[in-house]
Amino acid sequence: MRTVVGRFERWLIERGCKFEKLRIVGGEGERSVVARRDIHPGDVVLEVPGRALLSVDTALANPRVGRLMRGVKNWNEGNLVLACYLAARSYDDGWQPYVDML
Repeated sequence: MRTVVGRFERWLIERGCKFEKLRIVGGEGERSVVARRDIHPGDVVLEVPGRALLSVDTALANPRVGRLMRGVKNWNEGNLVLACYLAARSYDDGWQPYVDML
């Protein structure tokens, strides 16, 4: 499990996420985020840039999913696109550590 968490933490850092006061812990099927140190009112505890967020644009940028979903008009706010992206296992584009944490 630590290997999955460690890969995910490295993946977050590589994409510019900042979470110095937090640590991800968990066992089989469970994940938690705990404080590494005191957190005070007004402290920023997590910063996540857009390149670390799985979005409809991310999914559509994938050639396989983009081709499949081109022309769909009503995506139920993008849920269908994201579901197809995950179901197609088309995330050879660097998202595997993120998917492994789901």
